[in-house]
Amino acid sequence: MTRTRRKQDMRWEGVPLGPVWRNPTLGAQGVLSTRPLVHEAPRKELTGVSNPGWGAAPRPRQVSAQVPPGGPSWNQERTLVAVKPDGVHRRLVGDVIQRFERRGFKLVGMKMLQVPKSVLAEHYHDLQKKPFYPALISYMSSGPVVAMVWEGPNVVCTSRAMIGHTDSAEAAPGTIRGDFSVHISRNVIHASDSVDGAQREIQLWFQSNELVDWADEGHRSSLYPA
Repeated sequence: MTRTRRKQDMRWEGVPLGPVWRNPTLGAQGVLSTRPLVHEAPRKELTGVSNPGWGAAPRPRQVSAQVPPGGPSWNQERTLVAVKPDGVHRRLVGDVIQRFERRGFKLVGMKMLQVPKSVLAEHYHDLQKKPFYPALISYMSSGPVVAMVWEGPNVVCTSRAMIGHTDSAEAAPGTIRGDFSVHISRNVIHASDSVDGAQREIQLWFQSNELVDWADEGHRSSLYPA
């Protein structure tokens, strides 16, 4: 009797559980949790930051290798990258630009030109005694070249790794030459091989007014920690 009465006196009451989170792909077994999956922290108001709006023109700035006190020493550099005539003819300019932009580097100068032989002679002055030098100059002057200046931390060393070995047979897959080059004499792209070489080549290929210093602080701060 006692057990029967207790069972009769028992009442089930509904307890509010809040929102139920369900995975629709699991059907009836799709209830995952009664708690939200993401906790949204309260937003903090920023003070002292002006918002110029979408249409505001970027503010020019001077390139500097300085970093805030206590931050890492990001080596800010510039380098010359040139898509050679075979790369231009094969419509590879966009692929090259996309790779450098996705890596986080900033384009500060670009132009297409038929390179004068005087510029090529200065650019390849260290190869003048090589047997392939005449063919190299003939090839580089056979069609348009797209010359670019890229800026970013350690961009000289990184760009050399990105373009790959000079000989396409030895260029690793995933590099520009490894993916696109078909012959050592038609290897798509050039990139400066040292910081000093980059400075010399940029001065040879570009006038100072052809390079643009543009503000990129928001994008750069999201890539490189302070």
